[in-house]
Amino acid sequence: MKPNAEGSDERIPVYLITGFLGAGKTTLVNRLLAGSLGRGAGLLVNDFGDVVVDAGLLRRRSSPLDDPEAPDIFEVAGGSIFCSCKTDNFALGLRTFANIRPARLFVEASGMSDPSGLDKILADYRLAADFRLARVICLADAVRTPRMMENLPALTLQIEAADVVLVNKCDLADEADITAFEERIRRLNPGAEVVRTIQAELSADDLAAPASAHRRGRIASCSTPSNRPSWLQFEAHGISRSAVEAFLHDHLSETWRIKGWIQTADGAWWYVSDNAGSLEWTPDPLPDGMIEGLTVITPPGGDTAFSEAWEAFRSA
Repeated sequence: MKPNAEGSDERIPVYLITGFLGAGKTTLVNRLLAGSLGRGAGLLVNDFGDVVVDAGLLRRRSSPLDDPEAPDIFEVAGGSIFCSCKTDNFALGLRTFANIRPARLFVEASGMSDPSGLDKILADYRLAADFRLARVICLADAVRTPRMMENLPALTLQIEAADVVLVNKCDLADEADITAFEERIRRLNPGAEVVRTIQAELSADDLAAPASAHRRGRIASCSTPSNRPSWLQFEAHGISRSAVEAFLHDHLSETWRIKGWIQTADGAWWYVSDNAGSLEWTPDPLPDGMIEGLTVITPPGGDTAFSEAWEAFRSA
């Protein structure tokens, strides 16, 4: 077993990336994989829905498929890796990487993950001899996260468990609001580094310091029936972009996240993603193995109303 580049500890360093839905986690992972830390790295992607959209993006945009040092990607879908229903899947992914021995492992957690118990999971599944937690990075959307924290305890725990908090999308928020949010973050986690970012730009120096274990405690999952998001997958094949965009804009306030690939009536493929109250349309063909359609994550119970609205829209 060879020593890791991060130091003499031979265990695989794990970089845990958390943050609310749409905060910029996948953008950050793309940046990390494209840089020097991406060479020989592994990636475990966790999506709340059953379709792992982020893995499709990362496969497409990180490294050429014929690159021997392109990242190995393991997917966990259908819930948070820190909830009891998915912890076994998470442990399976970690054991897979323990055999592969990547230079480092990036873990992109779902937007509703409570990361406070990662150390306990490593101990309970006898994985602490293979992995060490190198850094916990929390993406905090400067626009949406402050508004959502009161009703979603997981977002507060993500900040409290972090070594670095990236206040992302600062170009979309007012200076006074950003400053107030930074002060709130420092009250929650005085020891964390707080860094303002646009499009999740992060210096490699922010990953150099060791993780601080005292910021995480025993696992206390926030995924309960009362706050667990709902989700649905729907197709918009053959409908004009303007019509789909109008419908989604009308229902943005009812959703927490929209992302995925659709083919509009003119035959064009688009990757659609919401971003701080607006929709972004990027020309992008459907990745191999990816399912066509949009994943929509809503507040608890909101999937039924959204689905009914979509069916009414299509029938009109």
